[in-house]
Amino acid sequence: MKSENKYTLILLIVLIFLSMRNMDFAYYPSPSDKALTVQISMEDSWPEELERRICTPLENEIICLPEIKTLLSSCSRDECRITLILEDDAHTETTGNKLREIVDRLEPSFPSKASKAVIRRNSQSDTPVFIYVPELLSIGGSSRNWTEKSIRSSLDGIKGIAEIQISAASADEVHIQVDKERNESLNQSIINLAAEIGEQNSISSIYLKEGAVLALDHRLTGIDGFMNMPLEEGLSLGDVASIKEMSSPGGKRISKLNGKQQTTVWIYENAGAKTFELCRTLRQLADSQPDSLIIYDKGILVEEALYELFRILLFSMIAVILVTLLFLENKRAALPVCMNIPFSIAGTLALFNIFSWEIDILVLSTLALCTGMIIDSGIIVLEQGFKRSFPTLAASLLSTQLVLVPFLFAPVNILSLCLPLIKTLSICLSLSLVFIFLTMDHIEAPRHSPPRNENPRNVNPKNMSRRNKTHRNKSLLESYLSQKLNTFNIAFPSQALRKALFGLLLIFLMMSPVLLKDFKFIREFTLKSDSLPFSLEYPAGTPKEVIEEQLEHVEESLLNQEGIEYFSSDYRDGKASFNVRRTGELSENDCKTVLAEMMGYSSAYLHFDNNPVEDSYTLRISGNDRALLYSETRRIASRLQELLPQYNPVFHFKEHPPLILLKTKNHLFTAEETSPLQAALELDRQISKPVLGKWIPPNGTTHDIRIYDPEMKLSEASEISSLRLQNNKSVLGWLCDTEERINYGPLEHYNTARTLTISLTDSELNAKEIYRTINTALRLYELPEGIRISHGEDYLKSRKTQKELIKLLAASSVLLLILLMFIFESPFLPLFLTAQILFCHILTLTVLRLFHVDLSVPVFFALILNTGLSVNNGLIVYKNSSPRPSFEEARSGMLRNRKTLITAALTTLAGFIPFVTAGENTAELLKAVSLTVGSAVILSILILGVSVYLLKPADPDSRK
Repeated sequence: MKSENKYTLILLIVLIFLSMRNMDFAYYPSPSDKALTVQISMEDSWPEELERRICTPLENEIICLPEIKTLLSSCSRDECRITLILEDDAHTETTGNKLREIVDRLEPSFPSKASKAVIRRNSQSDTPVFIYVPELLSIGGSSRNWTEKSIRSSLDGIKGIAEIQISAASADEVHIQVDKERNESLNQSIINLAAEIGEQNSISSIYLKEGAVLALDHRLTGIDGFMNMPLEEGLSLGDVASIKEMSSPGGKRISKLNGKQQTTVWIYENAGAKTFELCRTLRQLADSQPDSLIIYDKGILVEEALYELFRILLFSMIAVILVTLLFLENKRAALPVCMNIPFSIAGTLALFNIFSWEIDILVLSTLALCTGMIIDSGIIVLEQGFKRSFPTLAASLLSTQLVLVPFLFAPVNILSLCLPLIKTLSICLSLSLVFIFLTMDHIEAPRHSPPRNENPRNVNPKNMSRRNKTHRNKSLLESYLSQKLNTFNIAFPSQALRKALFGLLLIFLMMSPVLLKDFKFIREFTLKSDSLPFSLEYPAGTPKEVIEEQLEHVEESLLNQEGIEYFSSDYRDGKASFNVRRTGELSENDCKTVLAEMMGYSSAYLHFDNNPVEDSYTLRISGNDRALLYSETRRIASRLQELLPQYNPVFHFKEHPPLILLKTKNHLFTAEETSPLQAALELDRQISKPVLGKWIPPNGTTHDIRIYDPEMKLSEASEISSLRLQNNKSVLGWLCDTEERINYGPLEHYNTARTLTISLTDSELNAKEIYRTINTALRLYELPEGIRISHGEDYLKSRKTQKELIKLLAASSVLLLILLMFIFESPFLPLFLTAQILFCHILTLTVLRLFHVDLSVPVFFALILNTGLSVNNGLIVYKNSSPRPSFEEARSGMLRNRKTLITAALTTLAGFIPFVTAGENTAELLKAVSLTVGSAVILSILILGVSVYLLKPADPDSRK
C-alpha cells in the first residue's frame, strides 16, 4: 500500500467513526398514503348538526385543493373528523398550510360551542404506539379531572404525538335509593332531601374574638353516618332509603386491567414521527411513575428488531470472513479483503447519519446481503490481479447500479420503499471499490497456472508450493475443489439431449404465468409481539355498561386461561376493545382460536386488529338518501352472500335504536312559564341519576352523592309523554308531541358523498375472483337512482403496484442488455446472458413458491438486483473471450475462473447463514430477501455452467 493511500484510509476511518454518532433508526418505511386530519368537537351535538354546520362547508372548500386524492369524513356524536388523502407527489407541509387557511376562514361561521380545529399529520393508522396505565389509578373520586389534566400536561411538548385518548378514572359514589312510600310520609321531595343531606354533611364555622375562627366538622365518616343521619319525626335516612357505596365509571369509556377498573392512556403517533425516539420518551415518562404499567410499547419492538438485525449483520460479517480465511491461508493477503467489510458497512452507516436518513430493517438487511458481495471484489483482485480485475469490477458495479436506475422513475409508493435499499447498495459497493483502490493496488496476477494436461491427483501441494510462491494462498479445501473441477468434463452424446434441455427451459418459461398466478402480494412487514389486540363491535347505541355486563364471563375466562399474562379491556358505547399479553406457552393462532370460542355465542363482530390489509376486500356504497342507502346496502350484502358463500360480509355500520324526539306545541311552554331548556333539565334529572351533592370524608377521597327513585326508569315514548314537570301541574305530553325517528348514527362521507362500507374478510381471500364476480353481478344488478358502488380499490392498487414492479424488472433487463452490447460489441453474448437472466428469475420464483414466500416490494427489488448479479458471473467468464465463443473457450473460461465463481458464491451464501436465527419481527423479511438472492446466486452459476454446453457442436457420429 502506498503511503499516501495509507494516510487517506486512516483519515476516512476517523471521519467514519466521528460521523456515526446519534444515528436515526426506524422499523419499516410506512407505505401508507400521505394524510392530514381535521378534528373539531362540539358538545351535545348530533351527527346531522355537525354535518350541516361544520363538515359540509369544510368539504366544499377542501375538495377544491388540487393535492387531494381522496376526502374522507365522519360525523359522530360530539365530533367531526375529516381526513385528506394526498397525491403521492404532494407536499404535506404546503397542503397543511392551505388547509389551515381554509379552516381559519370558516371557523367564525361555526357554532360558538365548537372547539378550535385541530389539524395533524397522520398515517391512517388506528393502532396506538404506546398504551400504559399511570400510577394515578390508585386515586379515586375527586382525582378524576385532575388525572386527565395531569396526564395531558405531562405529555405536552413531546414531539410526534398525534392523539391522546384517556379513559376517565372511576369515581366513588354513594347511591341513596329512596323508598317512595316512606319518603312521601315525610312530605318532602328528593331535592329537599338532598339539601338536608348537604346541610348536615358539611363544615360550619363560628367567628370568635380577635378574628379567630372555630370550625365545626359535621362530615359523615362512613356509610353508617349516612344510615344514622336524623330526619323529621324521629326517622333516620336509613329508614327511608337503602344506602351503599359504589364505584361508577366516568366519561365515555370504561377501562380495566385484569377485570379491575383502571385509568388507561392510548397514544397515537404522527406520520412523520420517529417511533423509536417517541416511545423511548414515553417509556421514561411512564417509568418515572413507580406504580405505572406499560401495556404496549411499539418502540421496544422496534429496538428488538434493530438489535436483532445488528446481531445478524455482525454474524454475517464473521461467517463471510471465516469462509474467506478458509480459502486464503495467507493472512496477509486475506487481511485487506476481510477489512473491506467493516469499512464499507461503517462508511455506509456514517453517510446515512450525515444526510439524516433513517436506518431501518431494509437498510440493515441490505447491509447483511452486501457482506458477501463486498468480499467478492477483493477475491477477484487476488485471483486476477489489480490491473486485470479492476475493469471487470467497474463493469460489475456499473451493471449492478444500472439495473436500479428504473426505480428513479417508479411511483412514489414503490420508490419510498426501495430508495433506502438503493442508497445502501450503491454506497456500500462504491465504498468497497474505494477500499480496494487504496489497499490492493499492488496485487499482481499469478504468474502461471497449472498445466491443463497435468493430472491433479499427481500434484503434491507441498511440491507445487515450492515451485510457485503464488500457490501458498491456496487452502486444502480450495485445492481439493480445484482438483475436482479440473476433472469435471461432461460431453453430450447426442443432439437430442441438447434439444431436450432447450425444451425443458421452454417449459419453465411457459410455466412462469402459472407460478406468478398463485403468488400473494403483501404491502409491508408488520411488527409482531406478545400482545394480541382485538375488538368486539356491537349495534350502535349499545351502552358500555351493558357490554361490560355481557363480557364479564369473558374476563373471568381470560383470568383463568393459561398462557395469558394479563389483559386490558376498554368499553365504549357499541364497542369493546381488548389487549391480551401472551406468554411463550400460547401461540398467537392458538390464542385467536381460544378467543373465537369464548366469543362464539355473541352476536358482536370479533375483529383482530393486527390482521393484514390483504385479508379484506372492501365495497363502498354511496348515496345521499340515508334510508335508501341503508336498505340498499343490506340488499347488496345479501346478494354477495349468495354469489360468494365462502366469504361472510362484514358491515362497517351498525343498527341504532330509534331516536325519541319531543316537538313543542306552539307557545304552550311560554304560557306555562317553562322554557324548553328548563323542561329538558327537569327531564334529565328525573330519567337519569343526577349528582345531587358531594361527600368528602376525612380521608380526603371525594364521593358523588346520587339520590334517585328506583321507579323512575322511563324507556318508552308514552312514558316520557306522561311525565309531569315538577314546577307545574302539566304533563310533558300536553306541552309537546312525542315521536320516534330512525337514528342512523354517525355520518360518513367519501369525496363529499354519504357512504357505507362492507368488507369480505378471510385469510385465504381471492381478491381477483371477488373483483370479477362483483363486476359481473353489477352488470346484471340494477342500482336505484342516486346509489353508486365502488369496490376493489385496495386490490386494484396492489395490482397496479405489481405491474409497475414488473415494468421495472423488464426495464432493468433492457438497460443491462444495452450495457452488455457496449461491453462485448456483439449481440451474441448479450442476448446469451440476458436469456440466462430470464431463466434464473423463473427458477428463483419457483424456489420462493416452494418455501411459501409472498411477493413484496423488497422481493421485487431483490429480483432486479439478481439481474445484475447474474450477469456478473458472465462478465467474469466471457470478459476476455471472442464475441462468439466456442465450447472450448467457454469451458476454459469456466475452469480458469472456477475459484473466483465458487468463492464468490460461498461467501455470499455464508452471509445468509445467520438469517436462519432471525426472530419473528425480522424473519419474514429476511427469509424473503435471502431466499431470493441466495437462490439466484446458486442458480445463476448452475445455469451458466449448463449453458456453456449449449455452445458445443453436435457430434457427427451421433447424427448417424
